[in-house]
Amino acid sequence: IPCSVNTFGLGRDQDSGLLHAIAHQTHGVYQNIQTSDQVPMIINSFMDSLHNICATNICITLKCHDGARLVTLATPYKIEEKIKLKEYTITIPTISKNNLKTILFRLSLRKMDAQMQEHQLITVNISADCPNQEHMNTSYGPFSIARTSVASMEQIPATLDCKLNHYMVATTINDAIEMAVKQNYIGGFNKLKETIASINRSVSGDNPFTQVYINNLEECLQYINNDRAFLYGGVHSARMLASEYFMEYRRTIPLRWSYPTPQLTYVFALAYGESS
Repeated sequence: IPCSVNTFGLGRDQDSGLLHAIAHQTHGVYQNIQTSDQVPMIINSFMDSLHNICATNICITLKCHDGARLVTLATPYKIEEKIKLKEYTITIPTISKNNLKTILFRLSLRKMDAQMQEHQLITVNISADCPNQEHMNTSYGPFSIARTSVASMEQIPATLDCKLNHYMVATTINDAIEMAVKQNYIGGFNKLKETIASINRSVSGDNPFTQVYINNLEECLQYINNDRAFLYGGVHSARMLASEYFMEYRRTIPLRWSYPTPQLTYVFALAYGESS
């Protein structure tokens, strides 16, 4: 359907699996409301987000050049592929002022020759409808990402590593839930523990945002620790966290995690490519 659907479940007897699926498939967010007194705060938070939409119909086009091939594209949004042209277009319905949208992609690069000159790897173009600006349709770019003439083994930037960890948290929580649904609580528990250890060892392990990721994963450990915790309501809270992480929803009540207020200018992140 051509619009995002946010879903809300109240109490322990809700069907969070259905609500989460509807939200995920329509690029909305699922929220688990534990008590009725939370309803006004959570609904108002979503209304504030709707009232602060800064762009709609955002299209990000990635065009790979000779010597580069896109092998991984991580985003919950619709992707239109033109494989022969090595061109990929991601469409994001809306962006609010208080939310950030990240697209992660990995490139496979041609093996670097000793005499290779600097050359372009990929070009990024962004267009969007911005209702609060003088010109409704706004374009950004093109942005070019080039390969330097000298190979380097620099450490992955902490900011990019933090984004990768964020996406790993989303997929880990989702995988742990699926294991717990099949009553494999030990498997889900170990999956969460492995991701916590991996994030702690990462370049951005001491980043404040990363510490929030770890706190949320540790919180999920309690939700899927056993069948009683999972079925008593842990499954709803775990699905809410997965939904918030996948959609990068900045929830303020109660505050679980947050990002600085972004501008539309930066809506993608590039993962380091690997030579092949």
